[in-house]
Amino acid sequence: PAVARAYGAAYRTLAPQAALHQGPFDVYATRSAMILAKASCTEADAASRFTLRMDPVDPRTLHGRSFAPVDFPFVARGMRVAGACLIAVPWPAWPVRSLTVGQRRPETERTLWQVDLQLPPVPRGVDVYRAAYRALADAAPAHRGSFDVYVTATAVAFAKASCTAVDTAPKFILHIVPVRARDLPPARRRAGFVNRDFEFAWQGAHFDGACLARAALPAYPVARVRVGQFRPGADPLWLAEIPLAR
Repeated sequence: PAVARAYGAAYRTLAPQAALHQGPFDVYATRSAMILAKASCTEADAASRFTLRMDPVDPRTLHGRSFAPVDFPFVARGMRVAGACLIAVPWPAWPVRSLTVGQRRPETERTLWQVDLQLPPVPRGVDVYRAAYRALADAAPAHRGSFDVYVTATAVAFAKASCTAVDTAPKFILHIVPVRARDLPPARRRAGFVNRDFEFAWQGAHFDGACLARAALPAYPVARVRVGQFRPGADPLWLAEIPLAR
């Protein structure tokens, strides 16, 4: 219910005339996220996979990669509210110059629609992360350790008060276990969870000596999350499991 309310409130703030692009899904650039919205939305509209690529202003940002690709099913980042659909993808900490967004059918690789967009000036992602860090200051973390882990209605956040590049170099672990197995994409039902492992550079920021990384939770009910860090080919540096009541 809390997630549904959050998505519903976000949808009501969007005005069609403010969209960067109007099409099968309208595309918006808000302060904190790239939003895809569709007013009259059926299951068929959301059945095909969404594709997104973000191009940084500074080509050196991604250490040799020219863009950050994101490919996801609707259930991973979206929700249907009162017949409408809304998808929110948080901005990375680095400034985004342009993005390419669309939908395709994975079984045939057929692109249903795709649009390339130049972004208007938006607040630097690091400012959004700094504000999120301050918002967590008075909350009790769900896990204390190498990184304190906070769970909100819509996201999991990894925070560290005294943080260096050494702390954020290992990859972050985020495994999401749903209450209902049917909410998982078919390819993940045997494993029983969605793997959202990520690199800090794509979903985190350093600021004021501290750092914060965030990853969105899906709209469906979540039973627990597994969090930690690891280096490829080695055992996890730390690992924790957090039960949720969502």
